[in-house]
Amino acid sequence: AAEHVAATSDLDTPIPVDGSDEIGRLARVLNRMMDRLEGAFQQQRRFSSDASHELRTPLAVMQGKIEAALQEPGRGAKDSETFVELLERVGQLRSIIDSLLLLSRSDAGSLVPDRGELALAELMVDVLEDAEILADEAGLEMEVDIAATDAKVSGDGRLLRLAISNLLTNAVKYNHQGGKVQCEVRDVRGGYAVVVRNTGPPISEADGERIFERFYRVDPARGFARPGTGLGLSLSHVIARAHGGHLTFEGSHEGWNTFVLRLPPATVSSGNSES
Repeated sequence: AAEHVAATSDLDTPIPVDGSDEIGRLARVLNRMMDRLEGAFQQQRRFSSDASHELRTPLAVMQGKIEAALQEPGRGAKDSETFVELLERVGQLRSIIDSLLLLSRSDAGSLVPDRGELALAELMVDVLEDAEILADEAGLEMEVDIAATDAKVSGDGRLLRLAISNLLTNAVKYNHQGGKVQCEVRDVRGGYAVVVRNTGPPISEADGERIFERFYRVDPARGFARPGTGLGLSLSHVIARAHGGHLTFEGSHEGWNTFVLRLPPATVSSGNSES
């Protein structure tokens, strides 16, 4: 029973207690320990959610006031530059807070995406417009192969766009001058896969094992050192799971780092996806 709890992280399922011998006492001790752990985890989840909600309003007010100040006439160039920088920082904080809210909803089991049939190629076109701008600014070449697919998936278009956008932003961020980003949609067993590859320094095995952890960042010397939160890949990971799919890092080979987002087709229940 303890092994089952460890494997499923189902801390609110007690271990059956039978008798008052050593095994029975051990079961009671383990149950009390799991109760304390579950209470601590619940408190942590509530804090993340409550803090995120409370911070959204003051940040929205700050953003509005900064934007209004930028519109006032007679402001000097130095002051305007300062306000623009402040506005950018507030935007970064709002992005972090929105990400934390999504992650806390995932922890609480309430990240339930809207279900609608989506043409994956059409969704990719929207995401790639922004990604190609980022790649161009960074001096990177973008190679795309999505036209040949008629893939249909079931899910929340907003969340899936966010998941794929995070992968592409990561591919641009951790690249090198004159490098490449490749993106393709392909059929895989049990569904479809969005494959994102980028040139650049290889990701070590140790980093690869932790890359989907929240706030985890690899060596900043690996890329262009663009500002980031360390939450993008974590978000993509939980969004994939919420859609019955999964996101994996396939390793660094021959100068390419590869991430694969697998999604079940619209005609298959999310619980039956394979890869």
